[in-house]
Amino acid sequence: MRIWAVLSILPLISSCATQTGLLRFDDYTAHAASYARAAALPPTPRSSQAPELRVWGEAAVVDYSWGWVLTSDRIRRYDSGSKLVQGVATYDGRNLVLGRSEVLREFPAEIAALMPSITALSGTAVSCPVKDGAGYTIEGIWEGRYFALAAHNPTLCVQDETRPIVELISALSRLSGDRP
Repeated sequence: MRIWAVLSILPLISSCATQTGLLRFDDYTAHAASYARAAALPPTPRSSQAPELRVWGEAAVVDYSWGWVLTSDRIRRYDSGSKLVQGVATYDGRNLVLGRSEVLREFPAEIAALMPSITALSGTAVSCPVKDGAGYTIEGIWEGRYFALAAHNPTLCVQDETRPIVELISALSRLSGDRP
């Protein structure tokens, strides 16, 4: 009975959030734009012939965010800004700092091969029902068309929908020099 009551008010909560200027929980484009602002980037263009991929991650419990921006000639890695507060490192998820930037000769073939599967998920949320973990907002331009999706804990479940997302995250980590 309680679950039904909560589910029945979700559309109301969603519409109220839109009217008050808050982000809707299902508006992946708005989430991606907030990450772009935090990284001091312009929003992803809605149409372009040049490919661009932005993957933003956020840890569930701490205010820590990170991301990758991949274009045909460069990969950039962003991380939350951090500061010491009474001797303890704290993160500022609203401020993403460019950590590394690598020049590429071309858009990586490994990631290009994943893009049809990734773009097919546009407008959806792929979710593993595990508490804690990490959530991702994925957006970009591929073959001249904009796409955006969300993935919650994709590395914690074995599902057909999560495989290309997990492979994408792994490839971006390798390309940007992240430690395994």
